[in-house]
Amino acid sequence: MTKGQPVTPSARTAVALVVLLLAVGCGPDDGAADGGAPSDSGVFSQDSGVRSDAGAGVDAGQVDAGAFDAGSSSKTDAGPGPLDSGMAVDASIPADAGMVVDSGTRADAGAFDAGVIVDAGEPSVDSGTPVDSGTPVDSGTTFDGGPAPADAGYFIDFATAVIENPLSAGGVWSNNDAGVGGNGPPGNLTNMEVALASDGVTHIAIATHGGINYDDSFAFVPGFSGDQYVEAVIYRDPTYQPTGNHEIELILGCSSADGVRTWNELLFNAAGGSDIAYLSGGPSDFQIIANVGSNGGPPPADGDVIRATKVGNVLSFYVNGVFRMGYNGANPSLVAHGSGIGIAGFIRPGATKNKFGFRRVTMGTLP
Repeated sequence: MTKGQPVTPSARTAVALVVLLLAVGCGPDDGAADGGAPSDSGVFSQDSGVRSDAGAGVDAGQVDAGAFDAGSSSKTDAGPGPLDSGMAVDASIPADAGMVVDSGTRADAGAFDAGVIVDAGEPSVDSGTPVDSGTPVDSGTTFDGGPAPADAGYFIDFATAVIENPLSAGGVWSNNDAGVGGNGPPGNLTNMEVALASDGVTHIAIATHGGINYDDSFAFVPGFSGDQYVEAVIYRDPTYQPTGNHEIELILGCSSADGVRTWNELLFNAAGGSDIAYLSGGPSDFQIIANVGSNGGPPPADGDVIRATKVGNVLSFYVNGVFRMGYNGANPSLVAHGSGIGIAGFIRPGATKNKFGFRRVTMGTLP
């Protein structure tokens, strides 16, 4: 039948038969009548982060969850997710918090309660309370917001600190612009500052880093030779979900000179990723070294306590008293032994500086 011709009786009969066949369900199979997969126009895989618009009923279980790395985030532009867990782990070292401490060394500065403010201008604080040297303390012990321990070498509560950039506290902290205790200012990084948190009231320490290069913000207090610890209480805006990587960092073994800094960094990002690095040289000179434990976990919350220790050549990182990851000292040249201890920060576009930082910090040497 061509366009413009009348419809003949035989053609009408054929059309009627087609209509009848369609009416009794002999048309194209819609995929549901025989139990087949429905033709969903798009299945979203929560794990993969990728919407698969196959149009032919993609089984959500068949979408490769590994197709999307939510962050690969330690010092990358990839985003805020947990770090890639594909790093080599030394199978001979169990990922137990107890193994990261030299069995011959009591690796703890003691429990810490943070409510009594110690003058930030005093690098050495003695609360007058003796510490029972006969009672070993686990290196994962954390403080809970009351007074600093008797053996704290230095403690600062940023809630009562003056707003300043850079963080100095009267010349106690060495930073990018002013070296303290024989350290020179690198001049090619950025400073930590004390600023208003996102709530508009609380004073916290945060990065000033611009989020483009690897010129992390830092500040450290020199004068702690030997085994070291640093512990901090986190500030996090309860609604904060950055779209770019945002790290807060504890740093040990610190030293600096013109154009150069050397330390170990134990980082924790806003998505819950963690890692350990050795940094020596200019801004882009760093090496990821963690080889024990896991670099993924729950995202940090406001009030969480993070702790880093250096005992000999062994580095350990804890979150709320639970061992997270470490470096077993396999290559001693990757462990810094400067006398400084401090804090640092790193961001990428999509992060907001004053929504994630430090409420207070304590540091010192381990007995």
